Amino acid sequence: MQSVEPVLNSANMDSFDPSRRFEQMLGELSARIARLAISLDAPIATAADRQRILDRQGPHFSPHGRPDGVAPASGPEQRLQRSWEELRGLIILRYEVLIHAASELGPQRTSQLILKVTIELELDGFRRAVDGFDLLSPRDA
Repeated sequence: MQSVEPVLNSANMDSFDPSRRFEQMLGELSARIARLAISLDAPIATAADRQRILDRQGPHFSPHGRPDGVAPASGPEQRLQRSWEELRGLIILRYEVLIHAASELGPQRTSQLILKVTIELELDGFRRAVDGFDLLSPRDA
């Protein structure tokens, strides 16, 4: 009779390594946040900038995407509103991932992962803190 135990090799082990899993999630989220922030010209460098997005402050979060409350037929205005909502959702998701990472890995290891992701984004050509996090500079207020 054949054994039903899965064969664990080094490729499969990465999926069991919580540190690697969190690093990958944070890297993917941060890259998408960076791309959206650039395309929307969204200020997210400070905690206050991110809080405005989380609180849906600004005309891009108005009902139906317009300050006057009139629903756009479709097209660019609707895509713009969806992009801002996606940015908001990704920021929330990244905060949730960080909370879980800190709980599972500890705050020091989580800070190391954020730093590693920040450096990897820079190596990929993004400017520092384009994703809203920068552990290399003094803390924002």
